[in-house]
Amino acid sequence: MKNTAVLLYSFLLFGLVSTIYAQETVYTITNSTIDFKGDRQSCVHVEIDPGIKATKDAWEDFLKKNYDIKMKGKYDMVAKEVLFAKLSPEPINFHTIITGDDSFSQIDLMLAFDKKAFARPETNPTEFANMKQLLDEFLPGFLQKYYVSESKANAKIFKKIKKKNKKLLKANKKLTKKVQKNQKARESLNKADQSSSEGIAAITEVIARLQEENQQMEQQIQDNSTAINANKETQLQAKNKLDYAVSKLKLLKKK
Repeated sequence: MKNTAVLLYSFLLFGLVSTIYAQETVYTITNSTIDFKGDRQSCVHVEIDPGIKATKDAWEDFLKKNYDIKMKGKYDMVAKEVLFAKLSPEPINFHTIITGDDSFSQIDLMLAFDKKAFARPETNPTEFANMKQLLDEFLPGFLQKYYVSESKANAKIFKKIKKKNKKLLKANKKLTKKVQKNQKARESLNKADQSSSEGIAAITEVIARLQEENQQMEQQIQDNSTAINANKETQLQAKNKLDYAVSKLKLLKKK
């Protein structure tokens, strides 16, 4: 755990941020529209990296803990006829729709004064500003935890693969030496006295055994090399994810 933390710190310290993932913002909250029960309704919209389940769970916990608002539903959630002073002085139906998959989420917030009277940014700018503020209150803490977790997990993967490849390279070095040793032994046996039939048979048997050993070791070297290359790909993916998470953490600090 300590070594993983040191590795993570080194990435943070030297700012190894992949240009592949360089972005200017962590998230952008906008006014948008969404299809809802056959109508197009105005909403406050944001897209983030965490998957839908983690986002849903964190959102529900945030609302319950900070505002005593309990949402009902799976990913199409609502709190009906609630007094939510953060958003409006009037009783409202507060809707949250979360879509996406395991790799990202979209959050859409809607507010209705009754079943049909949905708020719109043109006529209810205060309510829309309040919903944006609500997301701005929720997202930094949630994303901070998410990206720290992602950073630690990928730093751990990076370190583990580095250690695994080191062992494989060491094994290949030993195997290569054994192959070379067997090859020299075979060359010496080929030069040995083969005047008797018994001697020829014995030498031939040893040479065949050494050749078989070399074939097995050469195959193991090849298998190890294939594993090393595959590990490098996984390691690169982990590094890119780590760099991405670190870049997002830096941007969160600026918000």
